[in-house]
Amino acid sequence: MALDSVFSVNYKNRDLLEKIFDSLTLEELLHIPEGFSNNILWNIGHVIAVQQLLVYKRSGIETFVPDSFVKNFAPGTFPSDEITLKEAEEVRSFLHNTIHQTEQDFLEHKFQSYETFTARSGFVVDNVVKAIIFNNFHEGMHLGIILSLKKFV
Repeated sequence: MALDSVFSVNYKNRDLLEKIFDSLTLEELLHIPEGFSNNILWNIGHVIAVQQLLVYKRSGIETFVPDSFVKNFAPGTFPSDEITLKEAEEVRSFLHNTIHQTEQDFLEHKFQSYETFTARSGFVVDNVVKAIIFNNFHEGMHLGIILSLKKFV
C-alpha cells in the first residue's frame, strides 16, 4: 500500500507545528495557561514521542529519538519546569527527520511485525499502516490543542 498521501498529511502537520514553534519565544512555548495541564512545547514533543512509540516501539524497533526524549513526552507525562533553549531546539529538530526516517524505513519494509492495541478512541491499531494513519489523527488532535494554547500566550 502506498502511503504517499498519508505521509504528505504528516509532513504538512509538522510544517504547521514548526511555524508555531518558530513564531514563539521559549517563554511562550513553556507557558501553561490557567485551565490547561500542559504547554505548546510539551504538545509538540508529545506528538513526536507518540509517533515513535506507535510506529517503532510497537513494531519491535528502536526509536529514532533517544529513550530519554520519549520518557519526557510520553502519554501520562507533564511538562518540565526547566527546559533550556537547547532542549527546546532538540524538540524542533525532531519534527521532520522523524517522519522522513519513518517514510524511508516504511519504503525499505523494515516494519515486519506489530503489537496490536486499542486506542482510547476505540480505534484498533494492528499493523504499521494503521499506526501511521492513526498517528495523523493523534497529531491533528494535538494541533487543535496547540492552537487553543496559542490563544493564551
